[in-house]
Amino acid sequence: MARARKKWELRNELDVVQRREHARIFSVSETMAGLLYNRGITDSESAQRFLNPSLDHMTDPLGLPDMKRAATRLLRSIYANERIMIYGDYDVDGITGTATLARCLSELGADVQSYIPKRLEEGYGINIEAIEQAALQGIKVIVTVDCGISAYNEVERAKELGMDVIITDHHQPGEIIPSCTAVVNPKLMDDGIGQDNLAGVGVAFKLCQAVHSLIGADSSSDPVKYMDLVALGTIADMVPLVGENRAIAYFGMQQMMQTSNPGLASLLESCNLYGRPLSATNISYTLAPRLNAVGRLGDASVAVELFLTDENDKAANIASMLAEENRRRQEIEAVISEQAVGMLEEQDISTMNVIVLASEGWHQGVVGIVASRMVESYNRPAILISIANGEGRGSGRSIGGFDLHAALTECSDCLIRFGGHAQAAGLTLKSDMLDQFKEKINFVASQQIISSQLIPILKVDAVLRPQRITMDLAKEICKLQPYGLSNPEPVFVTNKLEINDIRGVGNEGRHLKLKLSRDGILLSAIGYNMGNRFSDFDDDRSPVDIAYTIDVSHYNGNEYLQLVLKDIRHSPDVPPRS
Repeated sequence: MARARKKWELRNELDVVQRREHARIFSVSETMAGLLYNRGITDSESAQRFLNPSLDHMTDPLGLPDMKRAATRLLRSIYANERIMIYGDYDVDGITGTATLARCLSELGADVQSYIPKRLEEGYGINIEAIEQAALQGIKVIVTVDCGISAYNEVERAKELGMDVIITDHHQPGEIIPSCTAVVNPKLMDDGIGQDNLAGVGVAFKLCQAVHSLIGADSSSDPVKYMDLVALGTIADMVPLVGENRAIAYFGMQQMMQTSNPGLASLLESCNLYGRPLSATNISYTLAPRLNAVGRLGDASVAVELFLTDENDKAANIASMLAEENRRRQEIEAVISEQAVGMLEEQDISTMNVIVLASEGWHQGVVGIVASRMVESYNRPAILISIANGEGRGSGRSIGGFDLHAALTECSDCLIRFGGHAQAAGLTLKSDMLDQFKEKINFVASQQIISSQLIPILKVDAVLRPQRITMDLAKEICKLQPYGLSNPEPVFVTNKLEINDIRGVGNEGRHLKLKLSRDGILLSAIGYNMGNRFSDFDDDRSPVDIAYTIDVSHYNGNEYLQLVLKDIRHSPDVPPRS
């Protein structure tokens, strides 16, 4: 089955005169001036702030709602030696936030224990049974991390049992806010003053800063030393890497290279990344999946323990276990993906506005990842459902412009329960309602999705002549790192290139390797997971246009430019842009 071809869409470019003026004012190249403009940076002060991240860009933690009340209550607990439970989520954001807060409070003298619910048994967020167990253990204060903003009933139960609750969360609040000791959530602010994009770990980190400042602790216990964990969770949670998040990611990634946390060091070592310069890509696609895997398949509390232990041997053993769990997750994911693609091949995808697939035996903790892969491949919202004992539990992902949560709301009569947000959601239904649900959500989508939305868009920053693709430009572009939401890695296009050599490389020719040229300039390019397009260009060596990012690769002590393909197509019969 043919997969959706991308439409290349050039971002709003500065004209030549404006680009030169911006380059002069910002003291950057014209290409960099255009990249900054595409990221909403139009004045010199903003450009310097963006290109030169600083710890001075950190915001005042006490500017967050209820922060002083939350910090003060924790100080009382520390002085009274009350037991505190940190209740986190089972993803990387919740894991790192829980570990950061536990380490910080423990160092300040608190009696702390952490709790992460089991995804398959307890589901997301606080649950009544865990609260009742906490009361039996003598817990006096529960602090949530990356969850709790909708836990109205659970908070009421905790209060009945004599416990205070402090909610730290970054998810969108509903109409009813839990009534508890403090609710620290930047989404409750009219003006986020740069804090509204914080991840859950970022909000927990601000609580650490607030407690540290109120207690008057010395610099040796400054929470900034946990910035490596905060950066890991922030990048993994795909929040915008601008403002304070950019400073967190920038300095946290530097700190990771020489981390003093045994667990993080072991995790990096197991990924072959210890001591090496890191990128947001390393974190998102290498580190984060190992931490998420244990939450998807088993008990994420072991990942929190990884970051809490000071024993090197224990850390190494846990890191090894996480690697094994991730391999198991990959195997399960591959099987489900193959089965899902097989199901689609037996259907007419052109009739689908939303892909809905279900099967018995699919692992509930992995179907969300496969749904994401389906969206990437077919550019349609996708929902995969695991059927067991007459009930289906599913996870869905959406495309831009289609609010999946709102669509599920319109299908609520087919569902037992559902939750999530515009781009990702979970649901539960009776298996005999599957066909009715599939029909209804496709009808809902047909009223909202236009055909152009089903064509994937590749945003392009600029069109470059081969002469402008230089090592100097590549190194200048690196100043934009770390890349992430709201600051994507720049994508360029170069037209009318001749193919001098093309071949498949890697296992079974999985990747596409090319030698390209124009105007006497030779370029090397690789298309990861694009080996299936080899025959499109090997048989027809007419000129091609490529969309790519620029990578500085290192080999035998030397560095060289490599273009990493995002897409490739035969050139239309038009002159190349300069």
